Amino acid sequence: MASLYTSRWTYYKVVALSTIALIPLIRTGIYPHYIRPEDGRGKTVILIGATGTIGTAAAYELARKNCRLIMACRNMNECKMLRRELVLMTKNESITCKRLNLEDIDSMNEFADYVIREEPHLDALVNASGVRELPDRQLTRYGIEKHFWVNFLAPYFLTSRLLDKLKERAKETGDCRIVNIIGTPKRRWSIVPDDINFEKRKYKPRIAYEQSKLALAHYTILLNKFHNDQGIRAYGVSPPNRVQPILEYKTVASRILYILGLYISVPASHACTGLIVGSIDKKVVEDDRSGGELISYLGQSWGRNKGWGPIADRSLEADRTWNLGAELLLKIAT
Repeated sequence: MASLYTSRWTYYKVVALSTIALIPLIRTGIYPHYIRPEDGRGKTVILIGATGTIGTAAAYELARKNCRLIMACRNMNECKMLRRELVLMTKNESITCKRLNLEDIDSMNEFADYVIREEPHLDALVNASGVRELPDRQLTRYGIEKHFWVNFLAPYFLTSRLLDKLKERAKETGDCRIVNIIGTPKRRWSIVPDDINFEKRKYKPRIAYEQSKLALAHYTILLNKFHNDQGIRAYGVSPPNRVQPILEYKTVASRILYILGLYISVPASHACTGLIVGSIDKKVVEDDRSGGELISYLGQSWGRNKGWGPIADRSLEADRTWNLGAELLLKIAT
């Protein structure tokens, strides 16, 4: 009898814990975080990488919320086609396409100069662009490994150029945002400052990608720490591993499967939730969340250290990474 009682109690615990674990999935499946009646009217948002899978969905949501949207893309033809579709779908004509090549400092300077000169204000800078696990080691024209440059140094440089523009707006509103796609940092992720180009060790695509994203994670945390008192909030975003390039579910069956946690990949409309929450959602401010968090695609920040886990404890590595980025960009700029 005792063993039977124990087995039943174990079964009940498993069922209860499984139900609790499914609550976020059920919540986001039935009523996604980003569909709250949030109005972005009057806000100007720069979206880098708008033609990507998650970027396209984020562009649609930001346009639907009446934001003034500046889509910064490398391929202008794709960007213009996307703009045409967004205007037709959302009736929002305040959408602009601007060319931006993250591998070229001149292009980033030209883009930043335009924003500083022509745009009345800037409320959010959203970085949804990047490269992932290139099969072969590639160096940019500046002699820096491509993952490290595009995923870390380029956002570092562009953010630095536009930071004063954000601060100007923050003096009026008290709330400007910087959002970077990071992923979910793992304890094993590491940065080798004296070998970021993989000249002393064998190049591995996964390691190169993780190194660049860990650097961006450290940068995002420190960015919020240094500028939060000036009204600047910085957020990291952790998207799902697999994303469907569609804006919504195609069938009722796919929605049911996703609610039950059985869907292998997540529709882009849900995958972009973290970007939307971090860039314009007022709820994060109302909840006294002061920034510096890692937001999941469910629109939440879970776990210790505001969702960052153990990497947030590596303050010395974060300081070294910040300084390394500044030194490299200073050498290139001069």
